[in-house]
Amino acid sequence: MAGTKHAYLKAIEKTYPLTFVDDERDLHTEELALTKSQLVNLLTKHNVTIDKSVPAYIPGTFTSPNTKAIEEVRQLSLLVYDVDCKTTTYTLNQLERKFEGYRHIIHSTYSATFEAPRWRVILFPSNPIQPDQFLRIYKSTAKHFNLEIDQTCTNANRLFYLPSVSGSNDFIFSAYNDGKEVEVKEPKVKAKKKVNRGYVSLSSVDSLSPRKETRQFGSVTSNGSVNGFVIPPALKAPFSKSEFDELLSHPGTWLRAAEYLGLPTDGISLSNKYSKSFSSVIPGVEDRKPSCSLGLLSDSTRLVYFAFNEVHETSFSSGPVKFDLAHIYAMMKCGRRIAQSEFKAGMHKAWLTRLMIDSGMIEAQPVDDLPDLPIEAKSCERLYVGFKELLQCKRAFKEQIDDPTSFSLTFACYWCGIGNRNTAKKYTQMLLEHGVLRFVDKITLPRGGSIPVLLPAGKTTNVYQMRKRNTRKTSQAIKPSNGAQVVNTLRQANTESMHSEYQSAELLTYANRREIGLCDATKPEHTDYIFADNPDLSRPGIMSELNAAYGVVPRNLGYG
Repeated sequence: MAGTKHAYLKAIEKTYPLTFVDDERDLHTEELALTKSQLVNLLTKHNVTIDKSVPAYIPGTFTSPNTKAIEEVRQLSLLVYDVDCKTTTYTLNQLERKFEGYRHIIHSTYSATFEAPRWRVILFPSNPIQPDQFLRIYKSTAKHFNLEIDQTCTNANRLFYLPSVSGSNDFIFSAYNDGKEVEVKEPKVKAKKKVNRGYVSLSSVDSLSPRKETRQFGSVTSNGSVNGFVIPPALKAPFSKSEFDELLSHPGTWLRAAEYLGLPTDGISLSNKYSKSFSSVIPGVEDRKPSCSLGLLSDSTRLVYFAFNEVHETSFSSGPVKFDLAHIYAMMKCGRRIAQSEFKAGMHKAWLTRLMIDSGMIEAQPVDDLPDLPIEAKSCERLYVGFKELLQCKRAFKEQIDDPTSFSLTFACYWCGIGNRNTAKKYTQMLLEHGVLRFVDKITLPRGGSIPVLLPAGKTTNVYQMRKRNTRKTSQAIKPSNGAQVVNTLRQANTESMHSEYQSAELLTYANRREIGLCDATKPEHTDYIFADNPDLSRPGIMSELNAAYGVVPRNLGYG
């Protein structure tokens, strides 16, 4: 009877369950089990499209409908690798020889070119992979084939776009070869321990934490104090920088923010500066043994995240890696790791202000001059909401109430949780076309390229223009003697009063570039870049200017 059953099942073609979505924002998931031939047909044909936002798949299924959370992954059906050829360049023939004898699909990705080839490799496991075994199998298989992979794409709920290519790109390659499956042993039935394997939420810390109870996102465990430290009253916007610094000088402010993030503060008291250990909450980190803690720095009263399992980005540092809570919040919010070298002062200030607002330590003013989101631009809602929140953070400071804001694509992806720069650019263009945002200016970067400066369409640019003109007149009046650099002469007149925020957008204004000696103060091309507040800003050519400001090279931020 067993032989009959085996023969019957062997005659049925094996299927591979996948989860399909429209893009990284789509929560209306659809599961579909495909045969080998259907997978080959789907993953070896490129769709010609104007951008990368085509339907996508996750190579597995989830325990709950309409979710892509890593905690809900049921099993994985395929092993899918991103091969970006960063240090080792592969040709299609080289990859085919590498996987000779094994069943595999290989295709070029949307951003691949002859100068910078990029590939997606799909391998077929012999058995479904359980989520707690996925990372080990995923990395060991890549090591077995000596394949250099993108280490940021190793989470079990990774989303991959279907093969697509731009109409102007002729780098289109794909291949399929049949063979044996990658051997994966059937999992043993045992109690499964939950560990942090990838994307994390802001709900709580991993269950391996010594903390017994689970704190919900944004919960408060005390009225007016936490762990013996007084929580100061919420700061009402707008306020001055000194008032903001005063708020941050209270340990209770930071402990309240830690509670909001769900980080355990057990152990911290007036006599002890460190919390008990807990497992890492940084996306992409597998931390089976609690190796992180919180600590109050005595010199600044600031609560810091200590990660003993992390490696310093520089060879001159020692001890545990320290993260500011704003940095932890940014990574938890966008669901991916942000290198400390990328988290510059301005980005830190924006995220710190956002954390203080969301944790209830700052009462932000509403943004009334941003037009409602049109139904036709509903797909841009994530960027629209993110831009509105950025305005709230910026306008919380008295000095910046009337300022426009720079909005780089990389920052927009982190801030709004958008998968890639190309999608962020498309959404920005749509909001400009529908009269939600106003293109005010563009600022040229010293390293090349430029970044647009934006305002809500309902706000006038008169104040901005006046400050620009005053800055230009002041800069022309100042003549540095003997070629000496002029330091801090334009700070008060400079319209970019929040220099740190502009750093977060990876730009230096004219005045700032003068101060560090990167340009000549007498050259008019460095000063005359005022965009008038007139109907010309909505002319047809504005999109080409935006393209020029943003640049044309898309950069994927880790959504496949």
